[in-house]
Amino acid sequence: MRGKRFVLLVATLALMLPLVPSVGSAAVREGAAEEVGTTELAPNGKISYIRNRKSILDVFIVNPSGSNPTNLTNSRASELYAEWSPSGRRIAYSRMRRGAGDIFTISSSGRGLRQLTSGQPSDEGPRWSPDGRKIAFNRTRGEGQSDVFVVNARGTTVSRLTSSPFDDQVGGWSPDGSKVAIYRGLLDNEQFDIWAVNADGSGEVRLTDDPADEMTPVFSPDGTKIAFMRRLDDQWDIFVMNADGSDLTQLTNDPLDNAFPAWSPDGDRILFTHGFLEGGLEGLDIAVVNADGSDQRLLTTHPADDFSPVWSPDGKWVAFAGYRGSSWDLFKIRADGEQLTRVTRTRSAFEFNPSWGRRP
Repeated sequence: MRGKRFVLLVATLALMLPLVPSVGSAAVREGAAEEVGTTELAPNGKISYIRNRKSILDVFIVNPSGSNPTNLTNSRASELYAEWSPSGRRIAYSRMRRGAGDIFTISSSGRGLRQLTSGQPSDEGPRWSPDGRKIAFNRTRGEGQSDVFVVNARGTTVSRLTSSPFDDQVGGWSPDGSKVAIYRGLLDNEQFDIWAVNADGSGEVRLTDDPADEMTPVFSPDGTKIAFMRRLDDQWDIFVMNADGSDLTQLTNDPLDNAFPAWSPDGDRILFTHGFLEGGLEGLDIAVVNADGSDQRLLTTHPADDFSPVWSPDGKWVAFAGYRGSSWDLFKIRADGEQLTRVTRTRSAFEFNPSWGRRP
């Protein structure tokens, strides 16, 4: 059996994978409701990412062409888990100091810094609601114990969504913003199941209940399905089920691990990481499969390592972190596996956690 440290690695990597870009063409004001349910895909904006140089982590943004990389935070703390808002105007992230984190947001210009949470608990893994008015996050209250909280986008109200003796981790919002998918379990026995909870903290529903581990649940763009990673007999694979927990379907099945699913903006495909997860960040590639389980294929096959893939808002490209030579940099590749392009080239730095924002 894989141990507690491995489960912690999976949970940490999951927080570095921003959710599917918002669908819809209307740019919105910060904190204003966003149009939901349109089939028009959003135009591509900038890519945010984390740069780790000499153990100092900052939030950067860059044009998809690789031009104009800009440090937005430039602080003495460490910033992690950056994610664009649905409007493409702000970025949420965790600022870590002395082992504890708080949730911040900042505009794409680097101005308007807002601290949304504060205190001794560590707040990590921000997830924007589809309308951009709220952010769900994990609040750690002890080793192996955390709950899911929600803060509004201006930081004036913080509310608890879950309260259990277990480790609760945020997955993703439903497209209409009415529910949040979470995964709950105990690090010591390595068993997690998927739950859904209303956005006000009521109506918890357990969606999986079996000996396997189920983690990283994400709603499909139309809200009818949930994709997640499931481990049985030390093998991770991608599964989907209906949003009520029915009709469990396995999409991948091969000798290597398949993990960290991400729906395409149109809901037709699922992006994931393929390789041997127990090796850490070694031997990993980027793969995609149709939502019905057909046409599984690798997008990258480099002897080095590729991970942390995200869709572009228009669904035509995939950005990811890759190791080529002496450093980790950002790359992009077309969703059909063609036209691999290096986005950043930074010596002696580790660049990861890409999030591709829409153009405001």
